[in-house]
Amino acid sequence: MGYVFFRLNRGSSLAGMAPAALPGGDFGNAVLPPGMSGAAGMYIVINCQADQHNRYVGISNNIGQRFAGRMAVVTELGFPTSTMERIYVVWGSVKVRDEGAPPMTITVKNAKPPPMFVAFPLWWDTDWREATPGNGGAFTAMVDGNLINLEHLLIRFVMARMGAGGTVSNNQLMGSFHHPVSGGKGGSPIRVKFHSAAFGDYPEHIRADILEPGSTW
Repeated sequence: MGYVFFRLNRGSSLAGMAPAALPGGDFGNAVLPPGMSGAAGMYIVINCQADQHNRYVGISNNIGQRFAGRMAVVTELGFPTSTMERIYVVWGSVKVRDEGAPPMTITVKNAKPPPMFVAFPLWWDTDWREATPGNGGAFTAMVDGNLINLEHLLIRFVMARMGAGGTVSNNQLMGSFHHPVSGGKGGSPIRVKFHSAAFGDYPEHIRADILEPGSTW
């Protein structure tokens, strides 16, 4: 049994990336969301303008640096604060593990029952391995003998298993995610948990599900 835990437990609007207009036609300073500088892992941008709710899932070994490069674009294109305050980001890290569930577990409401609840190891359990994106290429990790593309898995979990609705602009990785069955015994199930911080009108969100050998999300 393998486990993947997406814990994107930091969240903010991107209002600070649009510098405030000052008297005389000048602008104030643009700022990143608090706590983003130097963070490594995964992020989801959610555009909540009207009913659009487009999502973009990204990876970076320095999320703050990634967004700092986009502040200039916001300024150059003249996006107002009123637009950016309805665009949100949640970010955090990813952990994986191979062993069966230890005695200390919690049950998480399933995204697509049955089963209704999924037992999952606690985040701070010592047997987890943190997965960190590199400087380029696919973001992968070995989970119970299976090579998993973590970015692809998160995109498909959000779209296919949570029923989140809206659109996703990760065009290259929107295709179905297949369990990478390995070995003559057909591989083993992979339990996936997603924890998102609250953002905008959405509360904190926690869901889990089980990807069985040979199945597709």
